[in-house]
Amino acid sequence: MHRFRRSLPVSGALALVVTIAAVGVAQAAMPDSRTGRLTVCMTTAGPRAGALRAIDAEAGRMCSTAETAITLPARGFRWRGPWSATATYRADDVVRFFGSAYIARAASSGSVPVNSTAWAVLAAMGARGPAGAPGTTGPQGVAGTQGPAGATGAPGETGPQGPAGATGAPGETGPQGPAGATGAAGETGPQGPAGATGAPGETGPQGPAGRAGATGPTGDTGATGASGAPGAVGPAGLGIYGGSTRQQLPTSGTVFLGPYGDPGSGNASEGAVALRIAGSGSSVFGTLRVWLDGAPGQGSTYVFIVRRNGVDQAMTCAIGNAATSCVDTVHPVTFSGGDSVSLRVIAASSPAPRAVSWAIAG
Repeated sequence: MHRFRRSLPVSGALALVVTIAAVGVAQAAMPDSRTGRLTVCMTTAGPRAGALRAIDAEAGRMCSTAETAITLPARGFRWRGPWSATATYRADDVVRFFGSAYIARAASSGSVPVNSTAWAVLAAMGARGPAGAPGTTGPQGVAGTQGPAGATGAPGETGPQGPAGATGAPGETGPQGPAGATGAAGETGPQGPAGATGAPGETGPQGPAGRAGATGPTGDTGATGASGAPGAVGPAGLGIYGGSTRQQLPTSGTVFLGPYGDPGSGNASEGAVALRIAGSGSSVFGTLRVWLDGAPGQGSTYVFIVRRNGVDQAMTCAIGNAATSCVDTVHPVTFSGGDSVSLRVIAASSPAPRAVSWAIAG
């Protein structure tokens, strides 16, 4: 015996019961006295697909190969409406779940009808039918209440200029306007007659002294005076230091010059050119002057920095573009006996090769 082996292509449980009754539910051997259930056969193909007929399974009757056997409860279904996850169901309860009807095979609670052993499809949801014809237009609804006033709209564009109006009557004469600016002076009149001679005035102050007279002849030389006492010996001076190159300076990098005539173009080693000052005194040198035998060129520069004991000093100047000399008088440097003096030269932005002369002085 088969039990719910195929879902029924009908619209609901009621239609199924009526169809079964029409084919003889009330025969003597039905329902089965052993199970209390009805056995029906459903045609699965052909023009009668979906048709049902009841058989006496207890008497050995069977469905044909073109039919599917279905067993149904003889006592009828119990319609429970839409399936609920909280309800308790018993066998033969029928529920609606997403458009299809399901019949309970056994008691359950919370078991979803789809893919559940506790439920079987009783009537599957059919395909959606075609859209119905549009209904007639309903009557006009009652007019709603007046809505609130809308916000004031933006001002409209200014209209075109209207025609000129008629000329009005002349107005009253206005008040007297302010006085105008004084006019230009007139021409000078003729000279008047001379007046009578006035009384003599008081004596004026003493006038300035006159120019000195010519120097008189030189007098005779006087006798030689006695020799004065010898003055104190002053500190030893350091003089002026400077130098030059016979060859042209390099156009990149850094070289050092000593305070003397350099037969080359400077030296990359400061120790080879620096000069140590003799003596024990000290002097302040306040001016650096540098001359080139030509300009470095536009965008190029030679920078000159005075160094004492191998350290850059603030005394510095630069010659760039079309210039040929520079001077620094605002950064004095103090040199003492035993200090070394040299000049550092930096070529920036590939200047034209030039020979140089330089000097520092107090």
